[in-house]
Amino acid sequence: SILHTEEDYPEPELFNPSRFLDAEGKLNPNVKDPETAAFGFGRHACPGKHIAVASLWIVVASILACCTIEPELDENGKPSKPKGEWYSGPTLLNHPLPFKC
Repeated sequence: SILHTEEDYPEPELFNPSRFLDAEGKLNPNVKDPETAAFGFGRHACPGKHIAVASLWIVVASILACCTIEPELDENGKPSKPKGEWYSGPTLLNHPLPFKC
C-alpha cells in the first residue's frame, strides 16, 4: 500500500512512467523513490538490495534482447490491447493477471 498512496503517486493503478519526470523530461527529485519502499529504510534496509536490483536489470535486459514481445492478435489479425486487470490479494505487491501475448 505504500506504493499506492494517491498523495505520492497520482493514479497509482495506472502504468505511467512519466510520473517520475519533471516538465523538462528529467527525473523529478520531489517524487519518492519506489525502490526505498520496496527494500526498507535505514538500518533495517534489505542488505541484498543492490544485488536484487542488478539481477532484476540483467533478467529484464536478457528477456528484451532474446524475445519478441507483441500483443495478441484479434480475429482480423490486428493487435489487441490487454485488459490490464490486476491481482491485489494478500501479497506484498500487486501483479497483472495472466493475459495472452
